[in-house]
Amino acid sequence: MRLTAQHRDVFECCLHLKCVLLFIFCLFILWTEHKLLLGPTEPWSVREKLCLASSVMKSGDQNWVSVSRAIKPFAEPGRPPDWFSQKHCASQYSELLETTEAPK
Repeated sequence: MRLTAQHRDVFECCLHLKCVLLFIFCLFILWTEHKLLLGPTEPWSVREKLCLASSVMKSGDQNWVSVSRAIKPFAEPGRPPDWFSQKHCASQYSELLETTEAPK
């Protein structure tokens, strides 16, 4: 079957569109992985930080499974499901330790 010039143009346009969509998809995947590596971008609320500190006091700073599970019910509305992941809890607790002054 011979392709007419019009068919070739349509075929080339479809190939180009396919490449553009693939490129956009790859960018989306990279962006998603980057966000997961960085963790939450919004700051934790004071309430969430207090719940984290309280849970760490109870469970210890090596038991992030228990800490994460204990504070999930205290998430602010609209938080993503992984907001209190073990990794994010450990990271946030480490940040709290770095930014909190020791009592005198």
